[in-house]
Amino acid sequence: MATSVISLVPISGVCERDIDLLILEEFIASFEFLQWFVSKVANHPAKAEALLDAQRSVTQSNGESDIEIYFKDSAGNQVCLLIENKVNAALQPQQAERYRERGQTYRDHEACTDFYTILMAPKSYFGADVALKGFDASITYEDIRDWFRQQPTLGERQRYKESLLTAAIEKGIGNLYNCRCTRHRFLAAVLAASPRART
Repeated sequence: MATSVISLVPISGVCERDIDLLILEEFIASFEFLQWFVSKVANHPAKAEALLDAQRSVTQSNGESDIEIYFKDSAGNQVCLLIENKVNAALQPQQAERYRERGQTYRDHEACTDFYTILMAPKSYFGADVALKGFDASITYEDIRDWFRQQPTLGERQRYKESLLTAAIEKGIGNLYNCRCTRHRFLAAVLAASPRART
């Protein structure tokens, strides 16, 4: 049987929607992924027992959730994960607060027993301390890529998923580098224009 000799698939122009759909597919196709994801992001006392619903781009009156996952836990509770996905775009004003408001509305209307707001992005997006930026939890693309690397049953599909996440990670790092370069050029221009610099 023929096998691929490509270590990573070159992918350009990766965007948040690509990662949304990759993650949504895995939630639907792999119960193991759901259990792993919940264990990583939710300080939840009971294990995920069944996936109930998985949606992308859920719009409410106060904004949009990139991904919403509903699962039943081993205690019979219905739990909602509200996931904001970022490759390199900045958070919008009060975005974390609006995610929490949506979760609270779901709970008030008994759509779920509990909820967690999650920021998913490349590690470089969070900074050195992996700050939560107002969300309940965070998960990095690197964590998810590592999970895919440990799945022996995916075959060649594993390589594509890893490549897509790697391209998104590199895009995030590139944006961080460009931002730093722009800031450094700005500071250099300010210093060059100062009276002390001209004396």
